[in-house]
Amino acid sequence: MTAESLVQGWWGPFSFFIANPITLLANLVNRVRIGALAPPVPGSPALADYPAKPLVRRWEMLGLLVPLTPILLILFSLSSNDSPAHSSSYPYVSAPAPIYSATDPHNAKPGDCVRDKFKGNPNAKYPELEIVSCSDARAQSVVLGQVTGMTPDIVCGQQYPASDQVYSVTTSYGNNYTTTDFALCLAKRK
Repeated sequence: MTAESLVQGWWGPFSFFIANPITLLANLVNRVRIGALAPPVPGSPALADYPAKPLVRRWEMLGLLVPLTPILLILFSLSSNDSPAHSSSYPYVSAPAPIYSATDPHNAKPGDCVRDKFKGNPNAKYPELEIVSCSDARAQSVVLGQVTGMTPDIVCGQQYPASDQVYSVTTSYGNNYTTTDFALCLAKRK
């Protein structure tokens, strides 16, 4: 019966999680009890049964792979994850930090002035900021601070109440998975 349960007992949600594990444990406990009995007495009225091949030597033992495979896959995926910030489907690769130009928003500090390179361009989908001198007539906004996190607009509003614009720098990884690298909290120049 244990061999049959190993092969046929996993094919339903109730059986997979409750019925079959309980059945297999009960069979194991009963097997230990039967193994603890004394051997049959020679000359007893009934003949001893011919012992079957031990369960561990039968092909039905492969049925243990049915519940063990998902468990091992979950444990492997948890153990192979280098960092909580990196998904296991996107392996972490150590690369040198990119070098940004002096006018790139990655280098913006509080007090710097920025402008949108594409302002007024009807084909521009997103703004692209560059750092400019605050004395430059093209300067549109002042950087109040740089924040990180999932909700930069809320953080900018809390940490920099004078901010009236948020410029987010994001990275796309495919499959519509995007992370916000950082955001600049900006105030329009008057």
